[in-house]
Parts: sequence; C-alpha cells; structure tokens
Amino acid sequence: MEQNYNHMKKFAYDNDNNCCTVIATAIAFNQPFEKVQKDFFKKGYRKKGKGFYFFDHVEKISKEYGFKIEWIADNYREYSQNTIKSTFNKGLTPKTVADYLDLNTYFVGTKGHVFALKGGIVEDWTRNRKHYVQRIVRVEPIKKVKSLNISKSKFDFSQF
Repeated sequence: MEQNYNHMKKFAYDNDNNCCTVIATAIAFNQPFEKVQKDFFKKGYRKKGKGFYFFDHVEKISKEYGFKIEWIADNYREYSQNTIKSTFNKGLTPKTVADYLDLNTYFVGTKGHVFALKGGIVEDWTRNRKHYVQRIVRVEPIKKVKSLNISKSKFDFSQF
C-alpha cells in the first residue's frame, strides 16, 4: 500500500509526538510508520516524543532503506553554493515547492521540521503553508545490478 500523510497522521500523532522524521521517511520509502518508528528507536536516532536532526543522518538512513540521496539545495550545509535562493532564484515554501521540482521523491526541511514531497504532493500538515524551505534532498532507489553468471564459451578471446 502506498504510504501518504492522510493515511498515517491519526495513528502517528495518537502514538507519538514530534515524529515528522518518521512520517517523512515512511512516506518517502513506502514503509509502515510503525516499522520506521521502531527502526529509529533501535538505531538511537530518536526517542518517543522527541525529534532529531534528520538531515545530519539522511544519507545513512537512506542507505539503510536501499535509497541514495542528492542534495538539491541547503541553506545551512557548510560550503554549500546551492542555497534555496541561488538554486531557484526565490525563496520556497511548502505551498510553492512542488511547483519548482519534478515528480520524484524529496525530503524537504523547514525550521525544525521535515516532510516528504512525493509525486508533486506535499505529504504533510504544512501543505499550503508559508514556512521557509531551508533544505531539499532528492531520494532515489539504489539500482542493484544482477550479476551475470557467464561461463566461458568457445568465443572467449581473453587468451589473446
């Protein structure tokens, strides 16, 4: 089942607070909220009811779920030339960010908050709000290449 904000918000907020990182991760990687929540507790990223600095761990978390990331824009990353304004020639908000990105999946950060943008839809309570976007990271599955089991044939020219 495709995960989205409306599907998980009641369960998530009835059982946890400050869990935007769990919701965004579950949506971006199409995982159940409960699984991501347990994974984050087990890995020590967060405690129930407490948030954490998601973008400090986004690369590691993505890799754990079989995804890779690409930093699109970051107002706070050290030595970053790709700030929101320099990348898009204007400031973005949850209300406008989808207008400037393609239909891929993204983690989008505002001050103290993160949400998933998936298929051009802001999957979060901040949809249509005017919080300033500070970070954008594209999320893509890691493509695994199957190893080919090729045996030597009569056309093996490696001996030459």
